[in-house]
Amino acid sequence: MLCASVCKASLPDIFSSEMLSAISKIESNCGDKRYLVGDDGKSIGKFQTKISTARYLGFSVNKKDLLNEFISESVARSYLLYLTRLYGDNAAKILYAYNSGPGSAERYKGSFNNSIYVKKIKKALLNNCKTI
Repeated sequence: MLCASVCKASLPDIFSSEMLSAISKIESNCGDKRYLVGDDGKSIGKFQTKISTARYLGFSVNKKDLLNEFISESVARSYLLYLTRLYGDNAAKILYAYNSGPGSAERYKGSFNNSIYVKKIKKALLNNCKTI
């Protein structure tokens, strides 16, 4: 079912384990220690969230906290929930905003399904299907 939905250019549930795995794959190569701090030095952990984003969502965290994979996933899930409240069931827009921020998503004029980040997520989802 998952593979079929990805092939049809739709995305699975934003909170599914497959989606979270795909996000962590793209963000940090599934928590590979070499990629736990983003190039900007501000995106941290398995899900590459920023301390400022975590704090905005109500988490009292520091860099060390976000390096903990469970805390990183909790913050990521909360951020996805926040974005779902903003964008409803538009999974592509939610993913775009997860990567670029809600302000960027509001300004984006193209198709969210065709954005580079969403294409990377779809590819990661398809690769997961091939290994099942």
